[in-house]
Amino acid sequence: MKLEQRLNELVIKAAQDFDSAASEERKVFTDDEGSLHNDFLDQILEQQKEQRQALWKELYDLEEQCHNAQMNKVLGPRMTQLQQKLLSTKFETQELEKEIIYQQTNVDELPFPPNDIVTEIQFRNRLANTNLQLRSLASFLIEELATKKQKLFAKRTTVSETKTIHTALTNRLNEIKEEGPVTIPAKIRQELNSVRQRYLRTMDFLIDFMDEHYPPHAVDGKDLRTMEHDDVCELKFILEDLMNRSVIDPSNPYIHLQPGTYWTPYIETLIKAGIAQRHPLEPDRLALVDFRLYTD
Repeated sequence: MKLEQRLNELVIKAAQDFDSAASEERKVFTDDEGSLHNDFLDQILEQQKEQRQALWKELYDLEEQCHNAQMNKVLGPRMTQLQQKLLSTKFETQELEKEIIYQQTNVDELPFPPNDIVTEIQFRNRLANTNLQLRSLASFLIEELATKKQKLFAKRTTVSETKTIHTALTNRLNEIKEEGPVTIPAKIRQELNSVRQRYLRTMDFLIDFMDEHYPPHAVDGKDLRTMEHDDVCELKFILEDLMNRSVIDPSNPYIHLQPGTYWTPYIETLIKAGIAQRHPLEPDRLALVDFRLYTD
């Protein structure tokens, strides 16, 4: 209000000075005679004076209206509530931008609390992780212990059965020692000799049959005219290997057919005749078909 009053006083003083200067009677003399000029110029000055008074009155009215409307003639019109909120928001935005710049500049300088809260939290996290790992390890060890107990029980059962068999055999051996040497009756000896002779005759007949009907042949990829001794495939030797394997290891009676050591038609003949069979998963392995007869 002091600034506004001061402006009004300056405007009023300037108007009064102008009025006093304009109200002075001006006398215009001619250059040649020293007489007064005609009245036409005085009328023009009077009209300009009236126009100035009217303009100054209009200025006073505008000043009064501005004052009544509480308008600031230096800073402009009073801001509305929305403009005030906008200005406040701009100010807060500037302050936030300054804070962001400050935080980005000092991002590596994190202020830690005076106490060891962060260290305690990290220690608790490590302790929780260790606890989980120990629980998982305990579960694994319990499962392993149960498995070992089952295996131990099975081994103890096997040892017990083995001891029982060993005891029975030891008792039988002692009985045999007390009874003296066992003599094979003559009738049984004759039967064994007869079986041995039949076996030998059967093998000789089988060899002659194989030599006559399945003579030696060149292995796959070899020519009869240029083959060497190692390039010969004999079916009787394949049958011999199959029979020996079935007697030596009945649980795994398969032989391995190495490429370049056999003739494929001979192998297929044994399979189609039902004498041999391939391994279900490894076709290069061959075994003799189980020839034993089972009776109820």
